[in-house]
Amino acid sequence: MMLAGRTWWKWIAALVVALPVAVLAVLALMPLGLLKGFAEARLSDRFDAPASIVAIDRLDNLSLSPRIRVSGIRIAQPSWAGTGDFARVETAVLRVPLLPVLIGRFRPESIDVTGLDLHLVRLADGRSNWSKRKRNKRPGDSGLGHLTISNSRLHLREDKWKMTLDAALSVDVARGLSISGTGTHRGQPMRMTASGGVIDGAAADARWPIRLSVVSPLLALEASGSTDRVLDITGFDATMTASGPDIVYLDDIIEAGLPGTQDFALKATVRRDKPDWTIKSISGRIGRSTFAGNLLVKKRDGRTILNGTLAAETLDFNDLSSDKGLAVAAAKRRAVGPRIIPDTQIHFEKLGKVGGSLRVWAKRLLMQHDSIVQGFRGTMTMDHRILTLSPLTIQLTRGALTGSVRVAHRSGDPQLAIDLRQKGIMLSDLLGSGEDIDGPVEARFRLAGSGRDIRAAFARADGRIAIVMRGGTMRKKLAIFASGDVLDSIGAAIGGSATARVPVNCLVSDFAVKGGTLGPKTLVLDTPVGRSDGSGSASLATEQLALLFAGRSKNPDPIQLAAKIRVGGTFSKPALSLVNAEGAAPKSGLLGKVGALLGSLRTKDDAGRGLPVPKVDCGGLSAQALR
Repeated sequence: MMLAGRTWWKWIAALVVALPVAVLAVLALMPLGLLKGFAEARLSDRFDAPASIVAIDRLDNLSLSPRIRVSGIRIAQPSWAGTGDFARVETAVLRVPLLPVLIGRFRPESIDVTGLDLHLVRLADGRSNWSKRKRNKRPGDSGLGHLTISNSRLHLREDKWKMTLDAALSVDVARGLSISGTGTHRGQPMRMTASGGVIDGAAADARWPIRLSVVSPLLALEASGSTDRVLDITGFDATMTASGPDIVYLDDIIEAGLPGTQDFALKATVRRDKPDWTIKSISGRIGRSTFAGNLLVKKRDGRTILNGTLAAETLDFNDLSSDKGLAVAAAKRRAVGPRIIPDTQIHFEKLGKVGGSLRVWAKRLLMQHDSIVQGFRGTMTMDHRILTLSPLTIQLTRGALTGSVRVAHRSGDPQLAIDLRQKGIMLSDLLGSGEDIDGPVEARFRLAGSGRDIRAAFARADGRIAIVMRGGTMRKKLAIFASGDVLDSIGAAIGGSATARVPVNCLVSDFAVKGGTLGPKTLVLDTPVGRSDGSGSASLATEQLALLFAGRSKNPDPIQLAAKIRVGGTFSKPALSLVNAEGAAPKSGLLGKVGALLGSLRTKDDAGRGLPVPKVDCGGLSAQALR
């Protein structure tokens, strides 16, 4: 009985030893044609389309890593991608370790393909026929040490890039990967070439050189560098150059949502760590504008997060519009006339998934007309369609504007809010002429309104605008007329020096803004000659001025003049003139001027004429306006 038990255990031990050997023997000798159905099912599942194989043959009689010939491979095109086939292969010879197959790992050591005809399709919504699902396999761990492809073609329909391509495809042991062919880019003829280094003998984790060239009338793109691993473009370093008539054609490929521009030429050094991009350096020009910078682009939860710096030595805002955009803007200017409030677009429909922070700087602005704006610098932050420029400094010919700008566009029309302070400029810098009045100015602008461009938002804005001038001078004629001294006013109307000037104690303009219309809370001009108080309105929508200044002398005569100074015209071209007591302009000529003066005469008993002028608290009113 004891002997029988020992014999039984010997048989079990022998079976345990023999079973793996038997399995290996079966695998080594098994007709691999039996795997045809399994392979067809896996291909169909992987590409979501019917797949078929004519034959699978074993080329080695006894091997655990046999060479396998697969003939007549056909994978149909998914229904959404069109008709025809996704891929056809005349013959593929693979060397495949069989043991990993038992645990679901298909890892060929070598592949030789002949007669591949590959049709790649990606729709405008990003759906592609080559990437049905994500795989957990670490890039570069395939173990593939040998690959050749001969007598093969690659066809590409890339709707996101607006490109098509028909190219020869080859991989050989001496020259590596080569793709070369022609196609279209937005309907224009295009030539594309791409190459990769030799694969045979390269370690899986060795750097692999790559090169790409795209040439069409719309875009010339050259890129060269190396990937982190062979046949893996999820991580690489490259130097890229690109040029063309409009940067929107480059955006077809990089998919950053860039607007149309003037012609461009760029150079960049980049690092790719899928899904992120690190633009280590970028420099070049767009039109007349030249710039340099760096940028980190991260993709997180369907959003693009930016972080970087962009500095322009010269910047022409017209360079950031296409020829079509410039033509539309020119037609608009002809229709509405000259304006100083820009119609810069501030809507973000295409930037809803963009966030992050950019530090921007423009040293010198190139303008098509005279402008006091010389440059700017600031930090631009975007978060779920809320754009903030803060801190922001706009450098002027003299002095600067500082503060913040905020645009929120989460629904409906964009909401614009500005809070800016200005110091260091002259009134003539704002009004375009210092002939009538000029001096150092401080200002405060607080506005909030809605619209798809800055001009439209200002036309609906509420808030406050304050402009204060302490010191300076004005034309003596205007000061005399504003004071109401009859004898002096008559003398000034008939003759007198046109260049004589008097000092200005202060000009305080504190406007409340409602629906784009400015109404003065405080509007006063104080000189040693007299005091003038203003009334009227101004419009941010039309940039029209309609203000009247009524003056009182600090040394009143028994008979006073009730004539007024009218400020009309526009923000860019204001006009000062003398009007009668009712606000009407006098007739031209000597008799007209004298008649207007006689009609504006008042005695000291009329409407407080001849009484002392209330003192102007220039310091207090200025501080209140600028608070």
